[in-house]
Amino acid sequence: MIRVLCCYLTNTGKVRKINEDSLLVNELPIFRKDMIQPECTEFTGERHLYIVADGLGGHSRGDLASRTVVELFGKEQKSIRDEESLLAIIGLAKDTLNRMAGADFLLFGLGTTIAGLIIDGTGALIFNCGDCRVYRLIAGMGMERLTKDHSLVEDLVDQGIITERQVRFHPNKNIVTSMIAGDLLGPAPQVFTARSECHPGEKYLICSDGVWENFDSAEMERIVSLHSLEDGAKRLPERILETGARDNFTFILIEIL
Repeated sequence: MIRVLCCYLTNTGKVRKINEDSLLVNELPIFRKDMIQPECTEFTGERHLYIVADGLGGHSRGDLASRTVVELFGKEQKSIRDEESLLAIIGLAKDTLNRMAGADFLLFGLGTTIAGLIIDGTGALIFNCGDCRVYRLIAGMGMERLTKDHSLVEDLVDQGIITERQVRFHPNKNIVTSMIAGDLLGPAPQVFTARSECHPGEKYLICSDGVWENFDSAEMERIVSLHSLEDGAKRLPERILETGARDNFTFILIEIL
């Protein structure tokens, strides 16, 4: 059995009118919330699933897209065994949004980005589509990003045109190149997946871009490295609100016990 301490929060921020982010904590979907304090719970089980979904602002009903996808993952999580079955669920999620868009043209283009973590006896399966991210912190070894963004600025970094530190301030930082979308004839989403071992004491952060774009890597590491997971989970939203909270922001902090 695997024991995990999990703290999570989703918040509208100071600028947006509604929260288009959703999250999934094992079988519990959470959406359209404006949480002030993080919720912290200890879970014990053979498998754990955690997902953050960022509904696309400026598109039709991003909140509905993110909710639909996390609810689908919650219902289908027992069928996710490996990368192949994960991609099948993401394909099913796109088909679901396509059907919704086909039934109501006002929903055409609804979409969401996601990032998630599955922990079981074989280790961790990490995945993302878009610019939600998963980080890992190992005491004494620092913090590392485990996912790869599907975004215009990530492509510019890969080409050597800008640096990783410039991503947060680039005028096109919010342009994603892959998403789960109800666009009927659009291509299948690009999905990044990776496998990793996981060990007691490791911490993981799953978050929307409304979280990571507020910090440089050193500050984020300092916050997540606070003495307890609960302390880090309290300080993250405080700091985001201090910097202006121009976007919805959602995170799940996890520690392997």
